[in-house]
Amino acid sequence: MNKTIWSMDAEALFDRICAVDAAWSLLRVLRLAQPEGDVLALAEKLGTIAHQWAHLRQLQFDGQHISPAQVKLIEQIEGYAAKPTTLSDLVVKLVLQPDPRGSAMSVRFKGGDYDREMPSLDLSWRVASPMRAALPEKATAKKTSRTVLGIKVTGSMLPKPTKLQQEVLDALAGAQIEGREVKLIKRMKPALYQKVSDVLVELGGLWYTAQQAHVFPDGVEEHQVRQSIDDVLATGEIYTAQDFEFFATQRPEVNRMVMLADLRPGMKVLEPSAGTGAIALAAAEVVGKSNVTCFELMQRNVETLQAVGFAVDGPRDFLEVPAQATFDVVLANPPFSGSKDVAHIEHAMRFLKPGGRLVAICSTSWTHANSAIARAFQNWVDDHSIAVEDIEAGAFRASGTDVATKLLVLQAPRAVAAAKTEEPTEVAYASTALEVDTPRITGKPAPDTVMEDLANAFF
Repeated sequence: MNKTIWSMDAEALFDRICAVDAAWSLLRVLRLAQPEGDVLALAEKLGTIAHQWAHLRQLQFDGQHISPAQVKLIEQIEGYAAKPTTLSDLVVKLVLQPDPRGSAMSVRFKGGDYDREMPSLDLSWRVASPMRAALPEKATAKKTSRTVLGIKVTGSMLPKPTKLQQEVLDALAGAQIEGREVKLIKRMKPALYQKVSDVLVELGGLWYTAQQAHVFPDGVEEHQVRQSIDDVLATGEIYTAQDFEFFATQRPEVNRMVMLADLRPGMKVLEPSAGTGAIALAAAEVVGKSNVTCFELMQRNVETLQAVGFAVDGPRDFLEVPAQATFDVVLANPPFSGSKDVAHIEHAMRFLKPGGRLVAICSTSWTHANSAIARAFQNWVDDHSIAVEDIEAGAFRASGTDVATKLLVLQAPRAVAAAKTEEPTEVAYASTALEVDTPRITGKPAPDTVMEDLANAFF
């Protein structure tokens, strides 16, 4: 049973109680005006108009930019006020209130003798953010390990999420969502605002000054935006590009890798941590896109790879892919921490045909660390090395890191037998590749049934 304790400030709770009361009152009046038949659809329509109008007049009152789509919506709502019977024969009068400090509009229904005030009625509620400190118990992930170069390496090779501060979650819960736009309407300190903005950017919302909002891409619907934020509020966590250790390979390093790989048209190329395709696209210019196979764990990057034409069937952990020695070249820039680069490079070597070439960027830690895995990798590199080059600190500054790295050029043994391409050591990970990612936009929300539940309960 989920025993999570949910938090909600008093103001938010009061707003929801008032919204339920207003919805019940509206349904009751409509039932009196029409004893038989369905009044739910009209109640939902009137509630939507009141909420939209309240939002639009607040924008006007604050002197904010009104988009062309919002101007069109204003004209549509004013059209309803000019001819309310277009909504229903039950609506005989609709007056829009210009002052944002009061009710949104007044409505008179068929058979009524007075105008009824209607507030902004928003029942599309998001679940409140969980009180992290109040959780009665914490799930403990199983320890994981795998054998790399004959050395047992403990710890998961999967990324760990970023835990968000409660003040960031509270700010997200108070965000105003209209279509693809998310606005942070509550005042906050610049440092907090930047943290909240960073979360929205990770989810896919880019800042547009004209709209004064984070705007999600074309084709994304409002319920998807809400769901992506709900997912973050429910877990208190988000997977960022840095959590995946994604630092895009810059063009000079890409060019150097392609040159050292000695690519030829028609060669089969593997990119095991393809990111947004910087290396894969450069390889495709030589060998053809159909000859480049990509794997990628981060959902956002998978979508980018698919958009540029690579056949990637979804997020996948490369270390879980069974090896098949079918590639002429492997080009890789894997994650580094916890010897991930060593594990990825060793596993990638198994995908090469005898005599195939592997060109990979890796950390420098194995060159000076006095650990068993570092010593084993030093010997392994010596056995397979064609060249080892230094990449100076700052080469990846544009991607968000200044660390110095190494560029390895390795060759698979020419006499490798088929039996050498056994499947990798099986690892019981704490979670799967699909479970670790926080999609920018994912899933469908539960339908908004507050109004319908009220109707069913009382009618």
